[in-house]
Amino acid sequence: MTLLCSHKSRRALYSLLAFLLVLTGCTRSHKNLRQIPVVKVNQNVLTAGEFSDRLAERIRLFDDLSAKDPKILQKIKNLVVQDFVVQSLTKDWARRHQIFVRKEDLDAAVKKIQKQYPDELSFRKELADQGLTIDEWKDRLRMTILEHLVQSALLKDIPKPTTEEMQRYFADNKKNFKRPAAVHVYQIVVRTKANAQTIERVLRAGKSFAAMAKEFSVGPEGQTGGDLGWVYSDTSNIFTKRHYPIGQLEIAKDAFGYHVFKIVARRRSHSLTFQEAKPQIVRDLLAQSEQGVYKDWLRKQILKAHVYKNDDVINKIYVQNRGGN
Repeated sequence: MTLLCSHKSRRALYSLLAFLLVLTGCTRSHKNLRQIPVVKVNQNVLTAGEFSDRLAERIRLFDDLSAKDPKILQKIKNLVVQDFVVQSLTKDWARRHQIFVRKEDLDAAVKKIQKQYPDELSFRKELADQGLTIDEWKDRLRMTILEHLVQSALLKDIPKPTTEEMQRYFADNKKNFKRPAAVHVYQIVVRTKANAQTIERVLRAGKSFAAMAKEFSVGPEGQTGGDLGWVYSDTSNIFTKRHYPIGQLEIAKDAFGYHVFKIVARRRSHSLTFQEAKPQIVRDLLAQSEQGVYKDWLRKQILKAHVYKNDDVINKIYVQNRGGN
């Protein structure tokens, strides 16, 4: 018997991707198959159906040939298991330490993300394209916030690097502190050319760039008035393909949409001094310390946890083309 491991609401999404997840060699009912536990971490359970749904979501990023490659498929399966283990350990630790996601924080995060879309319909369409219901999406967002809260709790007491540590890092990594030529960009990103042209006209009439960016830009920098920061000239991007005059409004298109932008400054390639590099050095050294603390925490949680994995069922989940080949 063959079982399609996808909810009815997601079948359209998976058919568009031209492959299906199936469990083979089984004689149980569809419903019972989906309920088989395949991973357990303490009291947290991932069923075969949930595993298949998570696997399908990851596989949709690959072409059909890659998705059917046994080595690639096994790596993706391992990632699904690892993600579930980490999320389970995070939830358990948060519960023991009385760390929870407040409703008002979740609501604020939902509103912030929804504001990046021009309207409710566009937002709902994005969820549908990903095969997610609004409740499923909120659950994921809640988990993301919880992970940040746990990491903040774990990393709050990490000491800042000393001057000696920073100077040694600077001396050992001089190549990391060379800066190519760059331009400082302000931009407003919108979905259509007509919207971009309208915004350009309003800006030329004297409207504040920062105000327009905060109100209309779908890019994250819109909330800071459209300040994209320094963009290096040695990268392939729309801002450095030609020499734009300083302060002049321009419109360009790429995969993210239509950009109404202006170059506000330029700088030549140069090497940073120690003082100029200090902010980056502090960030780099703190990141290294944080990574070490988090890895050590995760290792200890895994050693203390009760983890079970049903490799027999997981190995029977494979990818099949929509046509059955």
